[in-house]
Amino acid sequence: MNIRFGALALMLFLVACQKAEKSPETPPSDLTVSDAVKSSSIASTLAKDPQFSWLTVMRDNYPAEFEKVEEQLQTINSGDDINASKLAMASLVKPFMDAHRTAARAAPDADLVAYLRKNTVVAESLLKSDPKACTDVFKGGLDPETTFPDTTWKKMSDATAQLLLTARAAEKSPTARNDVSLTQEDVQIWYQGMQSIGAGQDTFALLNDPARKAAATPFEKCRVRVQMMRGALALPEPLAAKIILNILR
Repeated sequence: MNIRFGALALMLFLVACQKAEKSPETPPSDLTVSDAVKSSSIASTLAKDPQFSWLTVMRDNYPAEFEKVEEQLQTINSGDDINASKLAMASLVKPFMDAHRTAARAAPDADLVAYLRKNTVVAESLLKSDPKACTDVFKGGLDPETTFPDTTWKKMSDATAQLLLTARAAEKSPTARNDVSLTQEDVQIWYQGMQSIGAGQDTFALLNDPARKAAATPFEKCRVRVQMMRGALALPEPLAAKIILNILR
């Protein structure tokens, strides 16, 4: 059975936590952290939480952004209400993350694949614990008040941290690429990669049949998402990276 290009419609919501919109330029990222940032702060406190441990990576690699987030958090919450800061965080960091997601497209293949690998771990975890959230997370529609076990938050935070590291790798070692559109041959090889990790007829029926896709349960959608991601990881790095580049918009 041939996998048609219609399958790519589902692919587009695999890795990115939300579809990137046109974003302002990433603020300067000098590597000197100010004394103010080094001192105790709301952002530093949040960085100790599994949900926001990625803030340490932001602080170390993009200190100007970290300071900006800290300033905004202080404006929103000058008291000790950490929950208020948590709820505010998603909107505060969105412009930075959108910009980094775009910048990451120039990262070396290995760094892009590392980002996919971290997100695959997230999808696998959600498949077991909360398939509905699996769709929400990867479509960027997760309710900010959603609760997860610390172990799940840590995996999600690791994926966010890897996005920052991938964007940093793109700045340090930018990789020039020509056309990265997926060809029919690329998709067929991806199909084989999915088969190699156990994807069967039902997976490809869901991908190719709009009615079957519309009727899929959250568990089925998350299962196919995991199979597509794991299938990409089974491929040579250049093709796996090419797949990711069709997702990072």
